[in-house]
Amino acid sequence: MFSWLKGKYRILSILFFIFAAILVALYHGAKNEIKVYNNSGQEIRNLTVKVCQQTYTFSKILPNKTVTTSFSVTSDSGFVVQGELNDGTQIQGRFGYVTKPQLSQDVRIYITNGGIFNAEQDGHKMSVENIE
Repeated sequence: MFSWLKGKYRILSILFFIFAAILVALYHGAKNEIKVYNNSGQEIRNLTVKVCQQTYTFSKILPNKTVTTSFSVTSDSGFVVQGELNDGTQIQGRFGYVTKPQLSQDVRIYITNGGIFNAEQDGHKMSVENIE
């Protein structure tokens, strides 16, 4: 079937496929992700995360569940989180920072009792600033 692949062409073809596989693996491993963990003990009615002039919206996040989305770093930006628990408690705050063209940003938001949340960015705990 591949009888035309002889000698140096076979080696070049193999190297090309290895290179392509590495590029695909790097691309898929370089995603920026936001993960929201609902540790509040109640449903999160709605939640928005704003970063780089983009808004990511989540609704009806059940207790003890996690939701995930990918995001693009298109400009320098911090993260702004706003939402509401099922009992009407507000969730609000800002944290972190990204600069273009960062890749492989792992952002985790832990929603706890009373609408308070903690955040991590690439494994580092971030201080959350209250917004009004």
